[in-house]
Amino acid sequence: MYDVIVIGAGINGSATAYELRNKQQKNVLLLEQFPLPHTRGSSHGHTRITRCLYAKKIYSQMTFDSFPIWRDLEQQTGERLYINNGCIQVFDEHLEQEELQNAQRICEELKVPHEILTADEVNERYKPFHIQQHSKTLLDTFGGTLIASKCLTVLQVRCKTRTLSREMATLGSGIFLSLERGSQPIPIFSVKYILFYFHSFKGEIHIPILRVILMRYESSPGGGSRVGR
Repeated sequence: MYDVIVIGAGINGSATAYELRNKQQKNVLLLEQFPLPHTRGSSHGHTRITRCLYAKKIYSQMTFDSFPIWRDLEQQTGERLYINNGCIQVFDEHLEQEELQNAQRICEELKVPHEILTADEVNERYKPFHIQQHSKTLLDTFGGTLIASKCLTVLQVRCKTRTLSREMATLGSGIFLSLERGSQPIPIFSVKYILFYFHSFKGEIHIPILRVILMRYESSPGGGSRVGR
């Protein structure tokens, strides 16, 4: 029986499974719809930008907290995952003053190293840029580049990962699920908690080839079992 099943082996699902399994010593199964690696999700690709510059503090906090984790993974694997080359965000000095002040306030509250640069300072320091004179730029010195393909791989290989076509089943008291992909049934997984990490840019989850049936399994006093949806 698993403590947690994580469905979706993108960067969020893989990182969650890694944290639960390696840091909290949980028995975790990470499920992915397609054989890994693949290019069908939002996490594939060579690089991704990482930054603390967000309009909401919770996102900035999550990013800020992630940097030591990436460094720890680099030490464990010997792979370079995070390139700390900084990240800048340009604000119109007249139209976006409030947004600039909010971003600066969040950086100060989280103690994120940052600088406010004029247009001339940006144009001098970063030669390819030509920033308009009525702009101000916030430099997040913790921002940078994640080698996304490597990040995914190092997390996934440290988790118990299965594709949905792989047969595997254990039963015990708790919640278990049956997965169906097309017309082929997938055996049952016994689990206490299920976490879903699907990407959707349309604001809703819609995977027509995957149907998830959640059921509760309870042992009866006579040694039998009872199953209900």
